[in-house]
Amino acid sequence: MRTPSKFLTALTVSSLLAACGGASSTSPEPSPATSPSPAVEPLPSSSPSSLPSISPSAVPSVSASVSPSPASSDNPNGNFVIQAEDYTATQGDVDTESADGGTVVNFFNSGDVLEFNVNIELAGLYEVTYRVSSPASDAVAELFVTNQAGDGVEHVDTSVVSTGDWAVFEDVVAGQHFNIWSAGPNTIQLRGSGTSDYQFNTNYLSFRRIGDIDVDVDSDADGVPDHTDECPETSLDDEVNSVGCALSQLDGDNDGISNDVDQCPASTEGVNVDANGCEFSGGVIDVNTANPALPSFTTFLDTTPAGKQWQKVEAMSDEFDTWDAAKWFKSTWNYGDTPVKMMHSNSGVTDGYLWIKATLNAGSTQWFETSRVHSRAKILFPMYTESRIQVANISAYSTYWLNNGDANNRDEIDIIEINPTPTCDCQPNYPWQMNSQYFIVKNGDIERAHGNSNNNDLSGANALKGQRWNEDYHVFGAWWKDKNTVQFYLNGEPVNSVTTTQDFTLEQEIIWDLWTQDSTWVGGLPAQDDLLNEANSTMKVDWVRTWQLVDE
Repeated sequence: MRTPSKFLTALTVSSLLAACGGASSTSPEPSPATSPSPAVEPLPSSSPSSLPSISPSAVPSVSASVSPSPASSDNPNGNFVIQAEDYTATQGDVDTESADGGTVVNFFNSGDVLEFNVNIELAGLYEVTYRVSSPASDAVAELFVTNQAGDGVEHVDTSVVSTGDWAVFEDVVAGQHFNIWSAGPNTIQLRGSGTSDYQFNTNYLSFRRIGDIDVDVDSDADGVPDHTDECPETSLDDEVNSVGCALSQLDGDNDGISNDVDQCPASTEGVNVDANGCEFSGGVIDVNTANPALPSFTTFLDTTPAGKQWQKVEAMSDEFDTWDAAKWFKSTWNYGDTPVKMMHSNSGVTDGYLWIKATLNAGSTQWFETSRVHSRAKILFPMYTESRIQVANISAYSTYWLNNGDANNRDEIDIIEINPTPTCDCQPNYPWQMNSQYFIVKNGDIERAHGNSNNNDLSGANALKGQRWNEDYHVFGAWWKDKNTVQFYLNGEPVNSVTTTQDFTLEQEIIWDLWTQDSTWVGGLPAQDDLLNEANSTMKVDWVRTWQLVDE
């Protein structure tokens, strides 16, 4: 995507006019740009968007530095229109084009956000109409508005906005009514949230006031009005209590295990519990039974520093029940000196896991078609991240790593680069070797060191000791402790660590990809026919969980 050369403008809210919009015209279909290949060992180029800081909000934080403009004073009904190009701030690289009788925002992708700061004339119950175009059957618009407390935004609508073609603009009326709780300054956010990379083009949003504030509005349809609902995003199938919370949203003994699965619902506060909420008393180290609310190692040997606790970073955690475009995006820059071609279509979420597959484009110099997935959020030490992964069973690197997104000013933690079936007859330990390292590039100077580990060296109590990478899922983790130290983890146990000479201080994003190269350090190229069996050529990520270490 190309970066828009536009300045931020304050939003002027106009009265709703029948003349808004106009005749349809063609808006060009967006296509991603390709970043230049790296000069040294594979490394990432700049990320395709200006990424948000870590935020506890369910919606990515989009900063704005412009004050809202006053609304029109001759609008007694409270109706108003937001022109899409008048966004106050954006997450993602968007652009504008002349279409639909005006100016539209295009290059609007899954996970992109437009934020508008507005002065609302009248509080009340509203209905929104999206003026959009999209050929994608899963083009989905989500709307967020300032919440009742005025300290954030809340989700108020999800609408499918497919129109069949980029050139066909239509008015899509949202089915969900919502409250704008107060007149005066408000924040409104529009987000693309379907699974397709390219979501929709937007001309404007029109808001129609249909009445006074309705205290009975129930956005998650759980029978508890929003203004008393303490769990505002309950699933439709869940039974809730009087304040709108399901058992899966409650933790009665505060052990990190929700009430619906907690088999020991009165655990003593502070004890280490397993995935069933019961105290771990030693014995077998089975990472699959670790408490999912905390780093897995804390179940078996808790080395959390005194006075500190682990705080979950939801923006960098996912169980992968669905593709969450607010958390993840795909990039298509390619590694140099490889037969690799990155493609959006070669990754996705199915059956509860993120998959990245390698497929064959026979006859092409880039015959190894694959994919890469990044987190939108970034994080600094002290932090811990871990992911449960089954690597692809081909001669290629299945990877899980952290990087700041700048090839020329680079901090990188490679948690794993694993090839379970090397073809070069030169890496006999690779079926069990966890290749880990750090990598720093500053002003052309390169610093790196490996902290490789071997699955056979785990303790005798570990249930996954000696298990080959391609035979099962394994849990890989990294505790970035300070500006110079990273401790790696494997299946719930600490393994090797690395210590940098230069300070390692740049915010990092999470990345997974699958790639190969004709080199001994990768392990050699796979046979092209190996890519015809997707069961073997697919890397699977069951979940990822990330925490920040904070004061108690």
